[in-house]
Amino acid sequence: MLEIKLGNRYAKSIYGLAVENGTVEAVKADFELIRTVCKQNPDFNILLKSPVVFADKKQKVVNAVFEGKLSKITDELIKIIIRKGREAYLSDIAQCYLNHYDVINSIKRGVIISAAPLAPEFVQKVKAMVEKELNTSFFLEEKIDSTLIGGYLLKVGDLLFDGTVSGKLEQLRQEFAKNEYIGIVKV
Repeated sequence: MLEIKLGNRYAKSIYGLAVENGTVEAVKADFELIRTVCKQNPDFNILLKSPVVFADKKQKVVNAVFEGKLSKITDELIKIIIRKGREAYLSDIAQCYLNHYDVINSIKRGVIISAAPLAPEFVQKVKAMVEKELNTSFFLEEKIDSTLIGGYLLKVGDLLFDGTVSGKLEQLRQEFAKNEYIGIVKV
């Protein structure tokens, strides 16, 4: 919970500063890079969270990883975060900034999960349908889950649309269970 409050506080501050300087998109790109690095490199996160490694060493590692890749505002923010001993929350701050950016710009994000890659035309149709229903911009991330028998799951915020074969079979089972005239025969 602390990381959410802390992340939101830093995210709102940096967003306001980015608006003042006209660098909102550059800072967004910086935080996307930071989030990607944190997701793909567990050792980097361990380093940031380690109480054994001193702040100056952490700053040197961060400088080496992001040298020349971040805007001045983001670079200065990271220095402040490390100086204040908040570097363990860098990934959370990045995610909160991106969430704040999405809220300000009325952007929704979702994930479509399928057993095999979906046709690009189908993904575009799903994206267009969600944009029309929610009346907002929508970004769709595709994931593969080989445990699905067929169909797809679509997650948009707290909403879940289950179009999987197992989901349809479960719906049928529930409908048959409600039928008071025909009982389900268990074999």
